[in-house]
Amino acid sequence: FLLASFKYHEEYSHYSELVKQVKRAIVPVDPYMRFIWAQGNLYEDYLLNTSKESGVYIADQTAVYVPSHNVSGKIDIIVIDPCTEKYRIVEAKSVYGFNANFVLGTPSQRKQGQLGTPKASYLMQLGLYQWWYANKREEFGDALLVCGARDTGRYAEFGVTVDENEETGQNHIMYYFNNPCSSEKIDSEITIENILEQFS
Repeated sequence: FLLASFKYHEEYSHYSELVKQVKRAIVPVDPYMRFIWAQGNLYEDYLLNTSKESGVYIADQTAVYVPSHNVSGKIDIIVIDPCTEKYRIVEAKSVYGFNANFVLGTPSQRKQGQLGTPKASYLMQLGLYQWWYANKREEFGDALLVCGARDTGRYAEFGVTVDENEETGQNHIMYYFNNPCSSEKIDSEITIENILEQFS
């Protein structure tokens, strides 16, 4: 942000020495990380193309903006669920290596009908989209978090909702196993109010 501001606005000119220091300290992204990022984009493209081919595609890269906290983002994909005829937000995430088991579930867990635990950052991002965008529209149902392994091809699909707790009045981000196995809702113990408080 500082580098961009310095480049386009004279009011930041007093940061010139700091900008020089930051530019000297920048470490270029190594080819391995660029490859990992490219694979993540390919996974999202794969889900997007699959949704179009199957006839459930509605939109992609839909902007979301929460003006009270200046929070913005983009919904990866919106699809229509042919069973419920409700629209659903789909967030695509790719994982890899040993840590993928934490999200997707170990082979032992999956044999027992269990998946892993979605990363908090995934739930916070999708929870905000669901709360601000989908919960305000009757035509939307639960969101979907689709996590796929770039190295093995395994995947896990979680349903995500944001439910108001009657006792506290806070909006809790909930998730459940949707595919390849199913479960009851699990409270992530992350609330929208806490996320927005952090942004503030």
